[in-house]
This record gives sequence, structure tokens and C-alpha cells, in this order.
Amino acid sequence: MNQRWLDFSNVIVFGDPGEAKSSLINLIARETLAEPSTHTYNSSVFEASSHDVYLSDDHQRRHRFRFFETAGLSGHFGVAQYLHALAKLHELICELHRTGGVRLLIFCIRGGRVTAAMQRDYVLFRDAFCRKQVPVAFVVTGLENEVYMEKWMEANGDDIKARGMYYNEHACITTSTNPAHARKYEISQKKVCDILFHFGTRQSWVLEPIRWLEATAEALLRWCDTDGSGGRHVWPVRRTSQPRSIVRTLQDVGFTPDSADRLSHKLLQKLRLREGSLDDEFLEVSSGNATLRSNTLSPVPDITDQIVERPTLPTTGGGFSDIWKCRVKRGHKVEDAAVKCLRSYHCDGNESRKRNKRLRRELKVWEKLDHENIMPLWGVASGFGVMLAMVCPWAENGTLTGYLEQHRDLSLVNRFGLLYNVAAGLQYLHARGVIHGDLTGTNILVKSDGKAWVADFGLSVILHEFSETSYKTSTRCTLRWADPELYHMPPSADESSEISASLTDLSMASPSAQSDIYSFGCIMLQMLSGDVPYHYLSRPEQVLWSLMNRETPRRPKSPQPNIADEHWTFIQQCWMPHEPLGICRPTTDEVVDFIASEYSWLTRP
Repeated sequence: MNQRWLDFSNVIVFGDPGEAKSSLINLIARETLAEPSTHTYNSSVFEASSHDVYLSDDHQRRHRFRFFETAGLSGHFGVAQYLHALAKLHELICELHRTGGVRLLIFCIRGGRVTAAMQRDYVLFRDAFCRKQVPVAFVVTGLENEVYMEKWMEANGDDIKARGMYYNEHACITTSTNPAHARKYEISQKKVCDILFHFGTRQSWVLEPIRWLEATAEALLRWCDTDGSGGRHVWPVRRTSQPRSIVRTLQDVGFTPDSADRLSHKLLQKLRLREGSLDDEFLEVSSGNATLRSNTLSPVPDITDQIVERPTLPTTGGGFSDIWKCRVKRGHKVEDAAVKCLRSYHCDGNESRKRNKRLRRELKVWEKLDHENIMPLWGVASGFGVMLAMVCPWAENGTLTGYLEQHRDLSLVNRFGLLYNVAAGLQYLHARGVIHGDLTGTNILVKSDGKAWVADFGLSVILHEFSETSYKTSTRCTLRWADPELYHMPPSADESSEISASLTDLSMASPSAQSDIYSFGCIMLQMLSGDVPYHYLSRPEQVLWSLMNRETPRRPKSPQPNIADEHWTFIQQCWMPHEPLGICRPTTDEVVDFIASEYSWLTRP
């Protein structure tokens, strides 16, 4: 007797790279149809590969499933990535519409802790893309070493629901083909197929393509940040006409002229809103990277006459600056202030004016920034050295490095609280196109309330431009947090002794968002271990030698209760070599998501 094929059932399998989506499809098909991705961050959201699978259920009904495998929102998602995602979205919608719509969503996640990134992907596909009209099945992979695989959902189900992620069915499984897990593999295959058969005869959901495209594109815009790279456009944020290149791109991927113009306007509005109160200024936009143009900002106020008390000699100092603890009149109050003056030698009058002009330009950007984890700049002052001095609030608990040395018993919760402060401050900077360039334990300050400020961003680049020997010598202190890809030695430096002699001849590339992420990984290591990176190397020359050989800091030897395996894995992700064809290191958004998730886990009732 001929068996009747049921209609195709379109199933979207989504999740972050590395969540075993391809292996899940191969498990269902019992053959290798989908090749696992080898480039973790290359896949774009909505960039789907399709795989047809034919199955028979217990009643000998034959089902035809078409699986659309696509990535979630991993990696950086700026304007360029947003426009690319819309092109892939249009292709996916057209194919789904042509073949009858969507019957089931499968959210593929690897067993571990529930994260904010999971919640974001869930909302994107279930709420934004499918308008809450399509059933969702959670499939949790990587559980082959669990005696009882269902235990994962018993432990994490309440957390999933607390985040608003509701599912119609779930399966806790393994996709491992290791013969040692053969029994669990068979159980897993049946679990997933039962879910497919259950929803395989349900009615599909479909929407008219242009409505589907426009609705999803507007929802997707909420996750588009302004930290991109690529082609550069400069225009005032109050300008009413839209960048024609964006409008044309939207039309090319299926938008009508009216909808393209409307979405382009909303995209520009988002860039403006990211700058908050700065909407009277000009923005420089590089594929979505909205950065302040310092030549349009008002000058930083000179508050020299508001300093009412100052010591004769510096109170403390850093690698390339001296700091006075002063008293500054602010309104009706007198407050403690840190007055920091960059050291500058061999500088005549003309050169001094030139350098101060360059410093003022950089400080105009700093003075406009407003975030609870960014050290405020109150103004500038003269009379503390050749260069203008920066006036900031005094941080009672000093630098992060000193604070951790004095508080060895600091709880893991408080350590992650400080990490979140640093991550949030860095995220704020990157969203405004500001690269820190020298993120270390000495330019993160701890306030009296135990929260952290990020400070000194951009100053290393200025001093590098000045080619100061004092700055290059101070590099010895900051190498422990530095991205190895920034530094290059002369070709002759092939012995440790030569490196020692060549420290002042280091060639330094321009810092980037990627190098800031590397430094954050070092901060995370320091925060959790209590020791500076490469603490086992006493001499800067040894650290430099490790950098030149691309040797990242070692994991602290056990027992080290504060660095769990998942924390060490994330630190290593921050240190991954930067690949030109794909972003391997996390973005600041992903850093904040991870740290927030860990903090939430630690503070759960």
C-alpha cells in the first residue's frame, strides 16, 4: 500500500553559534545533512540553510520536514550587520511564504546557565519574527554526561519562565555520536521526533511578505547598536533628509520606497537617541558608529579659581601623571577632587600650546559623557605642570588594583558587581564610538560606595602621539593588561636582553574596541583572582616577551574558588585572536549580558 506524504512542515531551528543546531538536525535525520559551523561568529541572524528530512511516525504516517537553521544575535550588531540581516530576512520570508509558513520554532541551547543572550534570541524569533503565533520547543543539548538529562530543566525551568521565556514542549538531550552515549542518543532522537510529530499536523502560520518584513525589521532595530565599522558618513543629527545609501539598500532587499524611507528615518532617530542630550551636536557615523565630533562641542570649563585647597607636592602618581588631592568649590559645597596633570618634558612654549590644544579637544568629548560608571570630568586647571590638569571627583577607595590587594576576602558577589560596573562603563563608551585604549587595574577607580568608575580613556593615545619617553617607559606598567596585537618590536629583538633595551622603541598600533575587550578579559582575571595578570612574572621585560609570543596569562592554580570553568572560558573568549573575516571576541553588549547573568545567578534567593 502506498503511504501518503503529509505536507511540508517548516521548522526554524535557531540559537547562538556552537549550540549544536547542525548536530540536532543530523540527530533527527540519522545522517549527516548539516555541517557544523567552523567560524563561530560569521553567521548572520536570519541567514538560514535549509535541510529536508523525511520521517515516519508510529502510525506509519510519513512526514516531510524542512528545517531552516539560523543563528541568533551573536557578535557585534551595528548598522552594517543590521542591513545585512534584513537582506537575509527577506530571503527567508520569501521562502517560508512560498512553502506555506512556519509550523514550529525550535530554540536550541547548550546545557549551562540561562543567560540574557538566550532571552534576547527568544524574543527576537518568537515575539518579533513569529508574532507569538508559532509554538516553541526548547531543545537543550550537551547533556550526555548527566545521569538524568531531564535534571537540567528541573533546575533551570523556573529561571527560564521568570525571564518570560515560555515553551510548548521541551527535550533535554545529547547529540553526541560517541558509542558510549548510544542509549541516550536513541532516547534523544525519539524525544525530538515526538515533538515534531505532535506539531507536524498543526496549521502553519504565515504573513503577507512585505508586512512580515517591515514588522520584523522594526522589531530588530531595538538590538541594533551604534558601535560598527565600515563606510563613513558625516551628517548633522537634525538633518531631515535620510542617507540615500541606506534607503537604496532597504529597497534592494524588498522594502517599498515608503517603508524604506520610514525605516531609514527610525534608524537615524536611534542614532540620535543613543547620544541623549547631545542631539544639538554633529555626529560622525561609520556604519552605525555614532561618535562625537569634538570640534563642535563647547570648551571644557577652566575651574582653576574654584580650587580652594591644594598640597604643594603631588599626593600620588601614575605611570604618566601626577595627582594632587585638592578641595574644589562646587556650588555651595566644597568637595574632594583629584587634579591630574600629565607629565611632559622637553616642551617649549609653542609645543606646549599645541599639546594643550590637542588635550582640550580630547577632553571635550569626556566632559560630555554622562554615566554612573564613567568618572566625571568637572573641568581643567592650570598651574600644576606644563600641561593642563584634569579635575575629577576623588575616589576614596583608590584604584582597583589597590582595592583588591586590600580586600582579599571580597565576596564573589561584590567582585561581579564591580565587574558589571566596568562592563557597563565600557559599553557606554563603545556605544558612543569612544575607545578606552588603556583599560587597566590602575585606571578603574573604586568609589566610597564600593562601585567602580572607568577613567583615563583616550589619554594613552594622546601621549603616544606626543612620543614621550615617560609614556613609553610607563608602558612597562600597563603591558599586563595589553592586547598583544597592539605591540610590535624591532626585527632585531630576538633575545630577552634586546627586549629590555628596546622597551622605549615599541611600535604601537591604534587601540580598538577589540583591544578594549582583550583588556577587559585581563580585568576579569584580576577581579576574580585578586592578582594582576602575569603576576608570576616579576619583570616587565618578561611580560613583554610573553606578549610577543602570544602567551596569554595563565589560569590561577587550584584551589581558586572564584574562577569557575565558565568564567575562565569567557575570559579566554575575550583573548581570542582578532580575525579579519569574523569578530571572535565578544562585544560589550555580550560582555554586559554575561556579567549580568552571572551576577543574577549569584544573588538569586
